[in-house]
Amino acid sequence: MSRGAEDALYLFFAPTKTSRAIGKEFAGRIFTREQDRTRSRRWPSATRSPKRSLTGVPDMSKLARPAGITQRTLVANGDTDILVPAVNSYLLAGHIPHAELLIYPDAGHGFLSQYRRDWRVGVM
Repeated sequence: MSRGAEDALYLFFAPTKTSRAIGKEFAGRIFTREQDRTRSRRWPSATRSPKRSLTGVPDMSKLARPAGITQRTLVANGDTDILVPAVNSYLLAGHIPHAELLIYPDAGHGFLSQYRRDWRVGVM
């Protein structure tokens, strides 16, 4: 497995057998594709420094802004996301009026790829 595929598994999928199996399918689709590829991109700096995740809110006054959102809003995340920890999704959804929160089990940042068959188009 390539370094890029290993990084994707680490960043986007939970460290469980089931999540990693789906992650390997994802990596197989993404990293072996030869036609119609965009230029290679480097993975986020989080691959080098997981402590740089988006945990915490340094300025609590910023949480007043989501309260002004009037559109129906879906906040979704994987329960083991290391890039944007699920606690941040709970926090965000709690500050947006009428937000719907979906936390996918056994999933990381790649929950959309992991649960792609479960996604409902037009969920809102």
